[in-house]
Amino acid sequence: MAKQQSLDSRSPRSGQTVDAAHVAAAALAGVQYLLTQNCKHIANAHVLPRVYELLGELGLSGLLICTPVEFLGGLDDDP
Repeated sequence: MAKQQSLDSRSPRSGQTVDAAHVAAAALAGVQYLLTQNCKHIANAHVLPRVYELLGELGLSGLLICTPVEFLGGLDDDP
């Protein structure tokens, strides 16, 4: 059982796999903006550079990933 848990800890979590599929589907569909509230696996300052790098390597650059607040200009911006 402990061996299985250690193997599972090295494999991608199911949530991460779903998140990667979400980004991939958006990129392949030619979406310009991917708005997400998922700051754990997608809209994360530590994750995004690698995501953009991978998309660029695959020739799928051009997708902007951000939260709705970032897309709309922030909470304190004047209308």
